[in-house]
Amino acid sequence: VLALGLKFILKCNKDLTPEIASSIQPTSRLLPPGMDYSLSYDTAAILNSYSPSTDRQADNLSTTQRRALHTLKKKKSALRFLPADKGNATVVVTHQQYHDKMLAHLNSGGYIPF
Repeated sequence: VLALGLKFILKCNKDLTPEIASSIQPTSRLLPPGMDYSLSYDTAAILNSYSPSTDRQADNLSTTQRRALHTLKKKKSALRFLPADKGNATVVVTHQQYHDKMLAHLNSGGYIPF
């Protein structure tokens, strides 16, 4: 899964229509009169034209990749996911490893405190 890179976008397996509709209503109240109705009407038209059964694209991860991603998500609080210096790779380190590496880098003499 990490080989896909940090910019890889997962397909959503959930219908987000209710969340989208409920998040637009409070925002539309902040618009000038007339525009709020237009935004609500246009949004409703777009959401009504969406069909979860036909518009949802197939999952772009294999079962093994999905399982690996789920495992990484459970360990997210203990890990840091960083882009590698070169190439389209992802580096995974623990928070302690990251902290130690940063301290070593700062204490290497290339930086001065201000």
